[in-house]
Amino acid sequence: MQNSFSLRGVFKTWAVIAITVILLTGLVYIVGQQILRNLANDPQIQTAEDLVVKLNAGQDPTTLLVSNKVDMNKSLSTFGIIYDDQYNIVYSTGFLNDTAPVPPDGVFEAAKQNGVNILTWQPGINIRDAIVVQRYDTGYILVGRSLREVEKRANNLLLLSIAGGLITLASTFVLTLSIKYFENSRSKVSYSNPVAATPIVPVAQVVPITPPVLPTPIVPAV
Repeated sequence: MQNSFSLRGVFKTWAVIAITVILLTGLVYIVGQQILRNLANDPQIQTAEDLVVKLNAGQDPTTLLVSNKVDMNKSLSTFGIIYDDQYNIVYSTGFLNDTAPVPPDGVFEAAKQNGVNILTWQPGINIRDAIVVQRYDTGYILVGRSLREVEKRANNLLLLSIAGGLITLASTFVLTLSIKYFENSRSKVSYSNPVAATPIVPVAQVVPITPPVLPTPIVPAV
């Protein structure tokens, strides 16, 4: 029977490829976004650990945070805020509208339970900071930094992932369509030019020749 070219068959084959491409594209974006976000924590983790060691050694908090005042609305600089056990501010280099912000109580409770709490904090509208809150002997230290540039990179990664996924989907569809068309063309050629069957030549039957029976000689009696 002659095969007919069908777009439905092409779509069935390509659908499996398309689902795989979409899943891989999403996976690439999620992994890349998580790497960018986790890397944003590294400077704060190091600074917080160093400050905890010095605070536990009895150093004056006002001498540890010596950076200039950081405007959390605009600056990308790292800031630090020291709190006592009642979550009151002891000293701060980070300010939001001229006020040092205080995160929710649950942030401190998680830091107290686990020793450290690493999270994303949104202290104001359109402000997102990567912060590390760590417990020390008589309070807590918060070290943070804006995520503005990190989130720009994450958005660029999303756009690149979408563009790459669409290009891959289009390429695999064209490739699948070409392969199906080629296979269908080969089937048509095979059907229109069938291979002639080789006739079977009967083999002549060989009849064995029976030799004549010679008469038995008569031996005279003595």
